[in-house]
Amino acid sequence: MAEARREAVKTKEFIRQDIDPVIRRKQEKQSNIENSFRNLAKEWHDKQKGSWTKDHAERVWRTLDVDAFPVLGDIPIKSIQTLDCLTAIRAVEARGALDVEICLLIRGANIRTLDWEVAATK
Repeated sequence: MAEARREAVKTKEFIRQDIDPVIRRKQEKQSNIENSFRNLAKEWHDKQKGSWTKDHAERVWRTLDVDAFPVLGDIPIKSIQTLDCLTAIRAVEARGALDVEICLLIRGANIRTLDWEVAATK
C-alpha cells in the first residue's frame, strides 16, 4: 500500500512537471536494463580483457556467467543489495569453490566501481 502511494505521488509530480508518466517509466525501465549487473559486467570485462591473457579473460567471464549472473545478472546495479550478493556467494561456497568465492567478491567490487565510472562519463 505504501508503495502504491509513493507511485501515485511520483506520477503526480511527473504530471506537474509536464512529463508523461508512461514515457518516464519506460525510460526508467530501459535505464535499469542498461545498468543491469550483466551489462555493466560485460562492459567492465571488455575494458579489462585487453590487459589479461586470453585464458584469464575466459576464466573471469566463466566465473561471472556461472556464479554471478544467475542471481545478479538482470538486477540494476544500484538495486543490488547485500543479501543478493550473499546469495550468489553462498551458492559458490556450497560447491566448495572458495577460490571462486574470493574472485566473485573482488570482481563484484570492480564492477560496482565501473558503475561509478560509467555514471561519471554520462
